[in-house]
Amino acid sequence: MKFLSRLFDALIAPRRWVWAALAACLLALSACGGGDPGSGGTGTGPLRYLFTASDVSQGDEPPGASPPVSPTGDINDCYPARLELTGDSVQLDTPCARFTFAGTWALDEDHQAFLTGTAQLLVDGTWVEQPAVLRLIADGPLESAKSIQIALLDPADLHVLAGPITLWP
Repeated sequence: MKFLSRLFDALIAPRRWVWAALAACLLALSACGGGDPGSGGTGTGPLRYLFTASDVSQGDEPPGASPPVSPTGDINDCYPARLELTGDSVQLDTPCARFTFAGTWALDEDHQAFLTGTAQLLVDGTWVEQPAVLRLIADGPLESAKSIQIALLDPADLHVLAGPITLWP
């Protein structure tokens, strides 16, 4: 109790060091949460989105979209699919393909991104690792996207290695 009494006396006393310490604490706290709750002070919040699809019949394919294909050619080999997006990484996991990207990224004005990273493709029962490009096409800004289409592309000529697959939040 004596500690609380001293603390209270120190806070109400008009000493410069108390006010300086209080101002420093307020400045530090405002840097941690100056925007939206959980934002880290930037007002944009931590970027983390998760898109999934359990099977080819989960939802409607956009008009003109072809069904997803795996490196083996079987549509159902690529489900379930899970895409996790953060501000500095992208991770795709499916039974036929995996992809990782590390680094900052963003969708362009057409709501697309082409990310060069490492893919693992299941070919004839063996996981084969190779460079790949993940093409992301969202149906709007990422924070309000209702679906996102992904495809793994060969970086040399951009032919499709796996996909396209449409995922939903």
